[in-house]
Amino acid sequence: MKTSILFAFILLLTKFDIGCTLTTTESTYEAENKTLDFSTYQKCVPYRGKTITPRSDEISCCNTTYDEFTRRWYFGQMYLSEVFESLRVWNCPQFESECRQPIFAFTEFTRLVYKRACNYTDFKKTCLNSVKDFVKPSNSTGLTPNDSNEWPLILRELSQRSVPIDPAPPPCVQVALYDTGGKFGEYYEAISTFLPFCGILWCGTAANSSMTRSFSLWSCMNNGCRASIMISFTIIILLATMTILVNGCVILVFIRNKKLLNSQGIYKTSLACADFLVGAFVLTTCANSLYSFPMTGRKTGQASSNFEVGPLKSVFNDSYMMAVGFVTTLSISVSIYSLMLASFDRLSVVRKPLKYNMASAKEFSIRATLVLWCVALLFSVLPFMVHSLRFSIVASLLVASSGSSALIVYGFSFVIPLLTTWIVTAATCYYSFSHARERMANDFKTEFKLAKTLIIMVSVFSLSLSPTICSLVGGLLARGIYYHRPGSLVPSAASFYVSFEFVSVIILLANSSWNFFIYNARNESFKTATRQLFKVPESISNTARVSATTVTTAN
Repeated sequence: MKTSILFAFILLLTKFDIGCTLTTTESTYEAENKTLDFSTYQKCVPYRGKTITPRSDEISCCNTTYDEFTRRWYFGQMYLSEVFESLRVWNCPQFESECRQPIFAFTEFTRLVYKRACNYTDFKKTCLNSVKDFVKPSNSTGLTPNDSNEWPLILRELSQRSVPIDPAPPPCVQVALYDTGGKFGEYYEAISTFLPFCGILWCGTAANSSMTRSFSLWSCMNNGCRASIMISFTIIILLATMTILVNGCVILVFIRNKKLLNSQGIYKTSLACADFLVGAFVLTTCANSLYSFPMTGRKTGQASSNFEVGPLKSVFNDSYMMAVGFVTTLSISVSIYSLMLASFDRLSVVRKPLKYNMASAKEFSIRATLVLWCVALLFSVLPFMVHSLRFSIVASLLVASSGSSALIVYGFSFVIPLLTTWIVTAATCYYSFSHARERMANDFKTEFKLAKTLIIMVSVFSLSLSPTICSLVGGLLARGIYYHRPGSLVPSAASFYVSFEFVSVIILLANSSWNFFIYNARNESFKTATRQLFKVPESISNTARVSATTVTTAN
């Protein structure tokens, strides 16, 4: 139960002339006697699509706009089509550079956006038949084969059609729709780079072609991607349901059976409470994140320069992120610290079994559990109080701490207790097998068995954690997987890493449901109490046990 790491917009205004020439409304901003600062992207926003004088201010906007897009393109807050148009209007050197060596040509849609911006004649030649087949122009258009006005007439026909959003039209049609808009803010792009098993999603539409429909990332997905998302969603929901049920059962068994509520029982109850939160809140919100992000859109008729399809804040508000992040941090921290304290308790038994006092250990475990929940609460509320911390979505679905101070929080809440648990468990293993004579004492056979149970729990947890560790190490060593470095990005490698990271988090969270089955396999008293909880007749249980033994013997 850990995490790994994971997470502006611009515009322009174009019109299409029937004579097949692209003319741009280029009103000019005159500096006159004003002194304006164009050192940041936001200060250039009011002047996009307009020629800026003096030239030095225009170059400043070129640099800040291009730099901002390079850093934040994968958030979906800036549109490639409109960035290109602004760079062209401002006569930016970055425009010529991108045309010579396209950096963002990751999908068929973006490759056509490049072609439209850099070589419009070639774009028309490439997309003419595709758009024509889609439009199926009526006889009233007056089109004849090889008509020199064929392209503008097809665009006019396209602008008058209600273009379906789901499924999305062919990429050529999506890009051609840019030329059917009347003003800036009426062409939208949907971008996503971190949905598992989907690769880079990027598509576009125009408001005037679909005024009453909702445009979302779901529109961009092919059938394989949609199937993967729905299967993943179903698995998470089933896992959440199982986690809630089995940990609820563990809590009830320990609370209703005082004999089981020894020091280990206290720690296991604490662990079960944390795992119950994982099922009730963490996994359910993971499913919600996976579903809501691609499905949430906005009516395309709401033309606005702030229209965004894909950015997290347009789907998950701050209150949601803070609440979910709080519970996630709390549950994961309590889980690890509960395992750590349980490890110390078992070490004290196997190291000096004759000096171990069960009553004192139980009293200490109650106090220690209260303290660890308070410590976990402190870690959970830090993003509310520290400006350098915040909650954001990582690994496609998990809300966790991020920011410049996040590594410090992870160090104290996860890494240090985890390493301590491993070290103490290794020492427990050593003493368990070296103190053979003391281990045979009847009074301590149960305690040694509990120690072995804990070793199994820590081992299962470590196996569940190993894919996450691999993804973290891979993220540090791999090349071409960082979206904020588009120049060196390898889309296939980045998409594989996103999918692997997603799977590793699911495996990690699934660990919350395994302990119930470990207790039933290792503790006869727990098994009996569970049977009594569900009122399973003894005869049925014995028959099942005998049958299982017979099958095992036969094999």
